[in-house]
Amino acid sequence: MTNLVIIKDEQPVTTSLQIADDFEKEHHDVIKSINKLKEDVGSFSEMFLEGIEADSYGRPRKIYFMNRDGFTLLAMGYNGKKALDFKVKYIQAFNYMEGQLVKSVSDDPWDTLSLMFAASKQTKDEVKKVKSRVINLEENTSINPGKYSYIGRRISQKVRQVGKERKWTMNKDQLALLYKDLNKAVAEVSGVKTRSQLREKHFDNVMDMIDDWEPSTATKMLIHNIVDEEAFPTEKETKR
Repeated sequence: MTNLVIIKDEQPVTTSLQIADDFEKEHHDVIKSINKLKEDVGSFSEMFLEGIEADSYGRPRKIYFMNRDGFTLLAMGYNGKKALDFKVKYIQAFNYMEGQLVKSVSDDPWDTLSLMFAASKQTKDEVKKVKSRVINLEENTSINPGKYSYIGRRISQKVRQVGKERKWTMNKDQLALLYKDLNKAVAEVSGVKTRSQLREKHFDNVMDMIDDWEPSTATKMLIHNIVDEEAFPTEKETKR
């Protein structure tokens, strides 16, 4: 745990290299994210410190050191279960190193104990905040393009599967009715008006609904009316 956080200038910090390694990111992408924060955050210099470190070939490269606040700000953009686990570990590591600093500067054991309890409470509070932020981000993240495309393909497959099972001719009018019915069901299950508004949290429920979908009675009756009209053309159509 202590490998995640080091002491620099008498405060616990971690590095952009460590973040890239643990969160499975390219280091230049981590640097890019930090530079973006530099543009948007007024107190950037209080949380991040630029440094130089040699790479595996001995060439100098830019890295960033960051304190607890800098890490929290950067890691807010990293989502997923594995990322959440590492966020918790980092917070615990920061807390541990802060505790070590307290022990080294305090001669009164009661002062040390009091500070450690305070740090422990702060860690628990921050873990709750991080979890809350991650959950909120994940639930409100737009569905990724791959899943969005898959939903579209699955809807098309399901519509044609239903039509084939019922031996409908599947002309454009029938297809339009079926697509309308299924897209309406997607909107009702997810609570959004259009498919483009779907979020990651909707994906599993939408896929389950598509698998179990059956056209409504009204839609089936309309389709049968179209079939009947094709089977028994009107007098006007007969004279053509």
